[in-house]
Amino acid sequence: MLGVLIWDQEYSLIDNGVTVSEQIQIYNRNSLPEHELNIRLNRFLFPKSTWGKSCAVLSGGEKMRLSLCCLMVSENAPDIIIADEPTNNLDLYNINSSVIFEQA
Repeated sequence: MLGVLIWDQEYSLIDNGVTVSEQIQIYNRNSLPEHELNIRLNRFLFPKSTWGKSCAVLSGGEKMRLSLCCLMVSENAPDIIIADEPTNNLDLYNINSSVIFEQA
């Protein structure tokens, strides 16, 4: 059975009351070690200096990347993501990166 996620523009997966680091911990149901989570955050362009940043102050693009990162560590990562305007809030570099990600 395929897991499907409908991904809204408001990024409702993100809890604005927590930090970037706490947010990924919420989705870490596979109990990945902390260093693995940090590697994932770095891969989604969240360097160590951003891990303590409140999710409430993240830009739309940052919330999009953090949502994807959380989905990748979750125990029920979806097989298909249906995104409402998936390139909203992304700069040209990240739009091109997401196209590569979609093709992978």
